[in-house]
Amino acid sequence: MSLLTRRTPARAGARWTAVLLAAVQLAAATAATAAGVPAAVAAGSAAAPGVPAAPPAMAILCFVAAAGGEGLPAEPARLRAEAAAALGAALQARGHATPLPAPLLPWQREWRVRQALALPSGFVAALAGRAGAQRLLVAQLVAADGRLLLAARCLSPATGLVTWADLADAPLPATPDTAAIWRRTLPALAATLADRWREPPARADADTLGVLPTTALGCHAWEAEAATCALLRALLTERRHHLPDPGLLAASLQEEGLPASDPGLAALQALARRHGSSQLLLSQLQALSPAAQTAGPAPGLPENSVTPPGAQSALVLAARVVAAGDGIVEAAAVTDSPPPPATGWFGTTRAYSPARRLAQAGHDIVSRCRAHREDT
Repeated sequence: MSLLTRRTPARAGARWTAVLLAAVQLAAATAATAAGVPAAVAAGSAAAPGVPAAPPAMAILCFVAAAGGEGLPAEPARLRAEAAAALGAALQARGHATPLPAPLLPWQREWRVRQALALPSGFVAALAGRAGAQRLLVAQLVAADGRLLLAARCLSPATGLVTWADLADAPLPATPDTAAIWRRTLPALAATLADRWREPPARADADTLGVLPTTALGCHAWEAEAATCALLRALLTERRHHLPDPGLLAASLQEEGLPASDPGLAALQALARRHGSSQLLLSQLQALSPAAQTAGPAPGLPENSVTPPGAQSALVLAARVVAAGDGIVEAAAVTDSPPPPATGWFGTTRAYSPARRLAQAGHDIVSRCRAHREDT
């Protein structure tokens, strides 16, 4: 028995307990990082019995757009801040995250981050190292077709892997006081996503699948971005893959001078080298509507605002899974989404939900790609 143990047994015991707890946390964090699970989550899971894990520190990045004649009730910068605040409050209230108080605008300017699906690796690393972010939530808020849509995904800056994705929408009734409607609708949407928050770890035998941003054909950018979110949502539910963030993948190809919309073999191999993606999922969303082909900027709205085909358009989502090493197609699927009927049984009015429509399309694509691969 050591001298320290004889003189101060309580203190020595406490120190040994602390050392053992730290060792358990380090081992859990190391194993989780190798499995694609953020170290902060693993460390929290190894907390002492009866001590709840601290929610991860989260940076929230929001983008705002308007389409289909919808107006914005305030400046985009203010709406971005309100959307980030609503999401942060909803997640914090449910114990999912602790929002970082520092604004992200300085980092966005430094790294020229202008799109939700183009995130330079240096930007994400800066949020982790300089801001202390353990999670990055990227959200897109869109007013279109009389509805407000919120699509979001969460990634771990430490691993670059997507941990959660979801989308939801709600009606925007026609009223002179649009600001009041937004103030009620935005927190409700944030609460809906927070209530559905799940970060399921990938299975032990999971591979690494890169999901590039969905390409828009005849539809509009926000629809393709929401389709990307829907695909991530469906893939995360299966827990079969580690998913490098699509924004990181697209930015990597930009840095390499390679296209992300129609990647060739050089692009596929670059993603395999930089992100460990053995396979890539490439997808396209097409709107089968003459109006979609001629859609242009809506007067009086921001430059990125366009008149979307909306509920009157048939949408076709097509995807293929290719091997990063040789570009061989390993699976392919397509699903069409006809314009939903405006009325149901007995003449009841049916609300159009682009979030529900795209989520179903994403689920169909993932299920059919899996069936294709299992049959071949």
